[in-house]
Amino acid sequence: MIVTVFEDLPNESILEIFVYLTPYDLLRAFENLNWRLFCILSKQKLCLPNNRGMSRQVYHQYLTSILPTRQSQIVSLHLSDRCAPGAVQWFLDTCIYLLPNFPLSALTIELVSRQIFDLLLSKLHLFPRLQHMTIDIDMMQSYQEEYLNLPDIYYLFPVLKNIPQLQTLRFRRDPTHSSVVMYENMKLFPPVACHLHTLSIDSCSHELIVALLHSSLPALLQLNVSFESDP
Repeated sequence: MIVTVFEDLPNESILEIFVYLTPYDLLRAFENLNWRLFCILSKQKLCLPNNRGMSRQVYHQYLTSILPTRQSQIVSLHLSDRCAPGAVQWFLDTCIYLLPNFPLSALTIELVSRQIFDLLLSKLHLFPRLQHMTIDIDMMQSYQEEYLNLPDIYYLFPVLKNIPQLQTLRFRRDPTHSSVVMYENMKLFPPVACHLHTLSIDSCSHELIVALLHSSLPALLQLNVSFESDP
């Protein structure tokens, strides 16, 4: 009977297994096992995953140990206050100086305060490799007044204007009625997203879809839109 141990597997198989593990579990199990696995880990793409179900201790490990020591491997960030209020502010306080070092290709912003959202928008230029983005502004009670009457154009146009290399953009918010005071200004400065091929918008205003039609989206292949209810 031939017994195969984990270390007998080829590098390709090990890499496939690693994909199914969170960075925290992956590094905890294999980082100091042997030199070969250490080298494989050094080339593994890593992420800051959704903190849903994550303990504060584990999140602290990501921010203080994993992200600072694995900067060149961080390709995806999921920034959310949904399950851990204050988590994104904690991330920014701890890791904002690291942002230019992340080869980020995917970013999710979910349920954050208006102040943090504006700050993150101002940092988008730090991610020249960013290709996939999700914005989920679900109206949490504590943030509801901050976003009240804010037009959906406010969220999307800065992204489309400042990340020309973006390929996919998904946007979701509560179907609340919003002001369109920015619409005329946005028509004068339409975004140019040359590589965007997939755009998905939940609760889209009529003003936003018209503004998008005035934009230059030459690579767009898939547009998924659900409209907000009329008042």
